[in-house]
Amino acid sequence: MLISHRYQFVYMKTFKTASTAAENALVPFCLAPGTDPTIRPLPRETEHGIISTGGNHGDDCWGGPHAPVKRIRAALGEELFDRYSKIAMVRNPFDKTVSAFFWRSKGHDVVLDISGLSRSQLVSKFREFVQTTGGDIRTRPGFHVDYEATHLGNQQVIDHWVRSEFLEDDMRRVCASCSMEPMELRVGKSKTASRSGDRMPIADWYDRSTADIVRNELGWMFAAGGYSLDPDDASRVLST
Repeated sequence: MLISHRYQFVYMKTFKTASTAAENALVPFCLAPGTDPTIRPLPRETEHGIISTGGNHGDDCWGGPHAPVKRIRAALGEELFDRYSKIAMVRNPFDKTVSAFFWRSKGHDVVLDISGLSRSQLVSKFREFVQTTGGDIRTRPGFHVDYEATHLGNQQVIDHWVRSEFLEDDMRRVCASCSMEPMELRVGKSKTASRSGDRMPIADWYDRSTADIVRNELGWMFAAGGYSLDPDDASRVLST
């Protein structure tokens, strides 16, 4: 989560959307002019902005990197929050769901064991993953985070969506809209791919039932990014 008082924006961080790359690009706009954005630790809260990132957050009123909208609005104040531009990342839900499947099988938060599975077994495991919670993907780790980071109740609050598939172009559009100097923009890969071995077309992961679940439960993401509801049209974000 980032706040820039100088440029009057709030960046809400979503899950598995290349959001850290966008966050890194926006950090300079939350610092005093001339500050080196690569210094560590970064100042957390100054007159220029708030920086609550993965390595720079605490247990305080801001709520950490994936803070929900209601907590940010309460901490910043309704008047400023409503006036500032709200920015967030979005990713094609068909691709995002596959990425989340692989992410849940790696690292310190392993909840899926997919080691040694064949391609057909992986696909079966993925479809089971999609259906595990009775179709309500919003309750699965990561997806409810996105909803709470971009909605107040049932109201979506984002002014500028940045699509993972068009990260640099959309970031430059946002910078122009918020009067931020484009020469300061720094966009790049930020994390090691968690599905580097996956070369299967996105549509091949789905059958009719699981595609319907993603369409029905993550419809707001399709609308936010202007994505096709056909998994055959989904393109991969290769870095996540």
